[in-house]
Amino acid sequence: VNLPVLRKRVKPYFSMFWADQVPVINIQDSKGRLTEVTIVAGKYGKNKAPNPPPDSWASESESNFAMWIIKLQSNAEWILPVTSSTTNFDTSPSAE
Repeated sequence: VNLPVLRKRVKPYFSMFWADQVPVINIQDSKGRLTEVTIVAGKYGKNKAPNPPPDSWASESESNFAMWIIKLQSNAEWILPVTSSTTNFDTSPSAE
């Protein structure tokens, strides 16, 4: 995910996300078919990903940034949760 313009030249940051630290949620639809949601960044319900890099979109709570890997069983139904009305997505080139 691309950094905001004002953060392009921040100090590099790296952290490893180990499999046992990354939440995986299994959700059954009304017919028992499974959807698996892996939370790479942000949160899903009360489940939260490991701490993000300090200068990333995910580190700003007002952005409501989320990155999920979603796997649905054949014919499974899953509804993407609605985001908050306070979600902030700033596309301005810079605040010079």
